[in-house]
Amino acid sequence: MDQLLKQAGFENVRVVAEAFGENCVNAEGQNVRFAVMQTDVRLFVTVGSLSNPAELGELAASLLNTIFQIPATALPGTQPGYVGIQFTSSQQEVLNLWFKRDWAERLLQSGIRGEELLRELQRK
Repeated sequence: MDQLLKQAGFENVRVVAEAFGENCVNAEGQNVRFAVMQTDVRLFVTVGSLSNPAELGELAASLLNTIFQIPATALPGTQPGYVGIQFTSSQQEVLNLWFKRDWAERLLQSGIRGEELLRELQRK
């Protein structure tokens, strides 16, 4: 994903992918293996300001469209997982978003962008 973001021209973005799952134990209580249920992706984005929700929503749409080039089925786990975006301004203000990947994919497919996308991604 890091390579995709760089190719798309994103310079101030760091990406982390994490496998989420469960330890499988045998009857003796010994850990036999780790079963991945989903891969969660976190994006850390440096921006000039958090004061323009339309601009942040457009940036979120561009980032998501870029990382969604990798289908959820190509990532470890059987579930689509979560995506987190942390916007940090030059004044060290922080906006955290945490949402299900399939929710974001549906929003983008329906054409939602900009301020409306940001508002939808902030819904719990």
